[in-house]
Amino acid sequence: MYRALVAGLAAGCVAALVRLHVPGWPDVFVNSISTWLLLPFLVGLFTSSVPRAVVACLAQLAAFYIVAGVSGLGTTVVLVAVWTVFAVGGGSVFGAAGRWWREGGLALLGAVFVLEGVLDTGWVWVAVGVALTLSTYGLHHSSNTDQGRTMGKTRSNEGIK
Repeated sequence: MYRALVAGLAAGCVAALVRLHVPGWPDVFVNSISTWLLLPFLVGLFTSSVPRAVVACLAQLAAFYIVAGVSGLGTTVVLVAVWTVFAVGGGSVFGAAGRWWREGGLALLGAVFVLEGVLDTGWVWVAVGVALTLSTYGLHHSSNTDQGRTMGKTRSNEGIK
């Protein structure tokens, strides 16, 4: 659990610092909803733990607002509360999506990148979303093919005995 916490704190600090000091597309990238959901997705992918994904997302948000607040980037209590609710919901959904993606069943993260790209951020997000979605298909397809080969070898070996 502490690794998810540390990863979230680090990601939130980096996002706030980039937001404060690097204008242009890096600022757009770290302020993107898709990007904020990437960490809980990865935590879910590598740990199969939705609670850890939620912790990572909340830590990311807390670190962002602490660094931004100390640096003079203004916010409101209402805004922090709203994003906290979204962090719990998004961390849960995308932590579960990361866990399911390992099994090749869900391209949710790619869909969010595509939707945000179409509605707001542009073609780079659409391209990232399409790549994520296609890689989901590729992972699922190759794992099914590997299972078929293994099953075929087992059957062949049984016939030799």
